[in-house]
Amino acid sequence: MSEENENNKITIDSYIENSNCKINQTRTEYLNGEPIVLQGYKLPRKLVYYNIKNGRFAKEYIKIIREEGGSLKPEIPEDAKKIQELLVSLKPNDTRRTREDIIKKGQTELALITRDGYLIDGNRRMAILTSLFKETSDEKYDFIKVARIEESISSKDLWAMEAGISLGQDPKSRYGAINELLKLEEGRNAGFTNKEIADKLYGIDDESEIAYKLARLDLMKKYLKQYYDDDENFTPIEGYNEHFIDLQDILHNAKKTNKKIKDQLACLKVGFRLIHDQVPHMRIRTINQAIKNDYSLEKIVDAAENMEEVSVVSIDPTLDEEPSTDTVVRFTDFEDEVKARKNEDKIPLILNSILNNFVVLKFDSEDLKTNVSKELIKKILDYSKKLEDSGRD
Repeated sequence: MSEENENNKITIDSYIENSNCKINQTRTEYLNGEPIVLQGYKLPRKLVYYNIKNGRFAKEYIKIIREEGGSLKPEIPEDAKKIQELLVSLKPNDTRRTREDIIKKGQTELALITRDGYLIDGNRRMAILTSLFKETSDEKYDFIKVARIEESISSKDLWAMEAGISLGQDPKSRYGAINELLKLEEGRNAGFTNKEIADKLYGIDDESEIAYKLARLDLMKKYLKQYYDDDENFTPIEGYNEHFIDLQDILHNAKKTNKKIKDQLACLKVGFRLIHDQVPHMRIRTINQAIKNDYSLEKIVDAAENMEEVSVVSIDPTLDEEPSTDTVVRFTDFEDEVKARKNEDKIPLILNSILNNFVVLKFDSEDLKTNVSKELIKKILDYSKKLEDSGRD
């Protein structure tokens, strides 16, 4: 869509001129900061093309073009069919609601197209109309109602308009978390400053929010490059947005509190591994608690320095399993220490915790005979001696 499709523009011009397709409906959008009222038309779907750059399914599109060994061209019927199938499969609940609404009321909202017929807003609606036509052969589903921008529009203005429509209203309901970040990156690449993006999309002056979101995307890409050698396929981190929010906060606070570079790098390295090993993001926040309370990060550094080779982690969620790699075990030890430090003034609570661990300890286990266990037992006995002596006073 970088170059205008002159042939399709001429075809649409001719159709509008020679048919009674103008409808009594308009749509107002902003172009160059000024409102423009766009006339509505009822056009054959074959004259309208999907917008493959649409941020709502950017990461999914990246995946499908790789599977197809190249790019998809919405002008080619076979490729348009693949895009259509992708669209109707995304967010099934939203698709179902839109489908039911179109069946009951018809298409009530105008889609938005460029003058050469590419959708800026309305990909899903056209995909649903296509499905309904295939199922029913009802002619009414072979048309789509659109508002058409009559003038040429630059890539930068096109991004601002599309992003304003889809992100400016309610980004959480319109875009997935990763696709929102990808859309912001597209704006950055188009030449917008963070301040311009903040103002255009969210009507706010705080450009730091945009910078922080884009830094999170960079963090995601760094992780994907390190663990999958591919920073464009976001499939491995689907559903892990909260993990990266927490990790970003950890790194931000570590830097803000002037933690040693060694500590900051350890937080990053261990954070990445915990994400890979499917540790719940709420547990990862323990590192942030330690930083805010100025607790030692020695065990995080130790986990980073003694990290094992990457292995496939398989967890059955139906069994409520917890991941158990060497790094996770070391991190669990760190969690226990943080929890203990938080409760250091609650002596009965600490003693009960120690006692509960002894209650479940299997004293006939062969694991107690390892060198590591023997060293830990020696330390426990040393502490027991101190406890005994303090109890005599």
